[in-house]
Amino acid sequence: MTIHFIGDETFDFNAMGRIFCGLCQVGAWGCFDEFNRLEERILSAVSQQILTIQRGLIDRQSSIELLGKPIRLNENVGIFVTMNPGYAGRRNLPENLKNLFRSVAMFMPDKTQISQVLLYSQGFVSASALAESVVNLFAMCEDKMSKRSHYDFGLRALKVMLSSAGSLRRKLVKSSVWNNAESDVTKVEKCLIVEAVCNNILPKVVKEDNSIFASIVQNIFPGSSVQSSLDNELKEEILATCTRQKYVPGDEWLQKVLQLKQVMEMRHGVMLVGSVASGKSSALRVLLDSLESLDGIKGDLYIIDPKAVTKSHLYGELDSTTMEWTDGIFTLIIRQIILNQKGERDHRHWVVFDGDIDPDWAENLNSVLDDNMILTLPSGERLEIPRNVRVILEVDTLTHATPATVSRCGLVWMSEDTIHDDMRLAHLFNTLSLKMNNQEGYFESDDSKLFLEAIKPMIIATDGGSSLVSHALEFALNACHVMTVTRERLLTGLKALISRGLDMVREYNESHPDFPMDGDHMVMFARRWLLHSILWSFGGSCSWPVREQFNHFLCRIGSEFIPCDVETNLFDYRVKVENGEYETWSSCVPRVEVEYHRLMDADIVVPTTDTIRNTDIVQSFITSRLPLIRKLYAALSKPFLKLFLSRGLHSFSC
Repeated sequence: MTIHFIGDETFDFNAMGRIFCGLCQVGAWGCFDEFNRLEERILSAVSQQILTIQRGLIDRQSSIELLGKPIRLNENVGIFVTMNPGYAGRRNLPENLKNLFRSVAMFMPDKTQISQVLLYSQGFVSASALAESVVNLFAMCEDKMSKRSHYDFGLRALKVMLSSAGSLRRKLVKSSVWNNAESDVTKVEKCLIVEAVCNNILPKVVKEDNSIFASIVQNIFPGSSVQSSLDNELKEEILATCTRQKYVPGDEWLQKVLQLKQVMEMRHGVMLVGSVASGKSSALRVLLDSLESLDGIKGDLYIIDPKAVTKSHLYGELDSTTMEWTDGIFTLIIRQIILNQKGERDHRHWVVFDGDIDPDWAENLNSVLDDNMILTLPSGERLEIPRNVRVILEVDTLTHATPATVSRCGLVWMSEDTIHDDMRLAHLFNTLSLKMNNQEGYFESDDSKLFLEAIKPMIIATDGGSSLVSHALEFALNACHVMTVTRERLLTGLKALISRGLDMVREYNESHPDFPMDGDHMVMFARRWLLHSILWSFGGSCSWPVREQFNHFLCRIGSEFIPCDVETNLFDYRVKVENGEYETWSSCVPRVEVEYHRLMDADIVVPTTDTIRNTDIVQSFITSRLPLIRKLYAALSKPFLKLFLSRGLHSFSC
C-alpha cells in the first residue's frame, strides 16, 4: 500500500512524526510529494526521525521510538520523496537529509507507448496509429503555437484527452449509431480522437492561435476540421437563463459556457482565465443555474477570495499545544459535504477561488486536483473530495502559478473581447429597472420605465452604429486616469449614478403624489442626468486638464441635450430634480456664519464649491452600495470627511 502526501510548510515536526508512526505500524510506503516545501528547520529535524526508522530497519528491530513513545516497526515500511527544484516556495534539502536518500533522476517518458497502452485499454482498435498521431499533434501545438502561461501539452493533458476519447467511444458503442459504423471502425475512431482533441485543447486556445491549431489538426488528421461544442439542449437552457437574468449572450461567450461544461465533465479542477469583465463569473453562474434547470440537481456555489484570508484560515490549523484541529473555510466546506447532514451528496458543489494564484496557498490543492482527490491535513487526517465537487480557480493571469498546478487543471480561456461593449451596455440597461427584493428576488419598478425609455437611445445603439455612452466609454478608456482604468470600473460607476437618478425620481414622486414627474420633465431630467452620470463616472478619476478635454468631447456629442445658456464646463453644473434644469454648484454652497470666538477652532468646516460637489458625487456612490476609492491630498481629506459625515451619510449602512 502506498500513501501519498503533499508537502506543506504548515507540517511541523510532530505532524510528520505522527505520519511516520502510522507508516511504520502498517508497513506502508509513504510518498511525500513536494517534500522541499517544508521549512528548513523542520527538514533538518525530520531527518532524525527518518534516520531512526532506517537504523531500525537495518538492525531488524521490532520496535523503535518516535515522538517519545515506542512504535511497532513493520519491515515493509518505505519512505520516498519527490521534488520540483526551482519552483516558488521550494527550499534546498539539508545535507544530513540528502544522505539518507538515494537520488533518482527522472527522464522524459515515452509518450507514444503510454498513449498506445491507454488507447488499447479504452477499446480502440487502431491504437498504434492513433497514438503516434496524437503525440505528434501535442508536440506540434507546443512548437508552433504561441508561448502562453496557461498552455499545457504535457503528459497529464495527454492522458486526460485520451480518457475523454475513451468516454466518447463508450457512449457511441451504447448508441445505435455504432452498429452502422462497425464497417469502418478506423475512420470512426479517428473522428472520436479529433473530437476529444478539440474538446480538450480548443477551450484554452487564444484567438491568435485558432488558425494555427486548425492547420495542425488538418495536417495530422487529413480531412478533419476543428469542431465546436454542440449541446443544443443545454444551449437552449442557457439562453433561457440569460433571458431571466437579463444577460445578452454573444456567440463567442455562449461557446465558452459550453466549453466550460465539457471541461468540467473531464476534470474536477478547472481554471477560468481571462481579464477583468471578460464574462468568467457570469458564465459560472449561468451554467450552474442552467444545469439545475435541466437535470433538477441543486447547485451550490461557494466563492472564496484566497488572498483576503490567511492560509490557516483557508485550510485550518493545528494547535501545537492542545493538538486540537480547527477547520478553515475550504476544509469546513468539504467536511460538510462529506458529512451529508442536509443531503449535500445529492447537490452539485462548485468551490470557486476568486483571486490570484499564489503558490503559497495554491500548492496545497495539488493533492485535491490529482486523480486521487485527497486533501491531506497537518493533523494527519485525509479528506476524500466527493465526486460531486468541482474546484474552480478564477484568475486573470497565471504569471505566478507553477506548472504543477496548471497541469492538474482543465482550462478555459476567456479573452477580453469575449464580451463586446454592446453586450455590456445592453445588460446594464436591462438591470437598471430591477430592484432587489430579499423574499421574491428581482422585480421591475414602474417609476423607472419612463426614465429608462428616455435614455435608452443614448445607451443602446438602434441603427447599428455606436451610442453616446459607447463613444464616451472609448474616449475615457484612452484618457489618462489616476489609477488603472477598466471597462468594468467605468460601467459600474455609471450604473451606480444612473441608479441614484432613478432613486431621486422615486423620491420626488413619493413627495409629489398629485404631480409626479412625467412628460417633458421626465425626459429632460433623465437625459441630462445621464450626461451628468457619464461625466463623473468616466471622468471622475481624471485630472482637471483631462476632465476639460472629456467635457468638450461630451458637449460635442451630446449638444442636443445641453441648453444654449449653459457654459461649456459641465463639471460646474448639477441637474435639479425639481425641473430638470442645470444649476451651478456654486449656487448650492450654503452660507455659514461662524462665531468670532470659534474662528481658530480646528473642527470648523467651511463648505466650498468643491466640497459640495465632491460630497454629492460620493453620496451617489455610497447610496448605491458601491465600494469607493477616494484620492485626496492630505490637507483636504480631514475637512472633506467632516463635511461628508455632516451630510448624514453615516446613517447609511454600507
